Amino acid sequence: MLSQPSADRRPAAHENEYGVEVVYVFPITPTAYPTPDVQMLQNPANNADLGNSLVFQLPLVTSW
Repeated sequence: MLSQPSADRRPAAHENEYGVEVVYVFPITPTAYPTPDVQMLQNPANNADLGNSLVFQLPLVTSW
């Protein structure tokens, strides 16, 4: 059975999406450090009605 894509397919990304990301590493010990992250998205593709989006993350990286 064959199928064809619908005629009204929208692209996965759009031309006017912009993003900025800032990351910093705070070494706590030689094996553990948090890496706070802030992202700003202008005119995101998945929800253009939203406007600008601000995303915060605080991962903790560990190794041994």
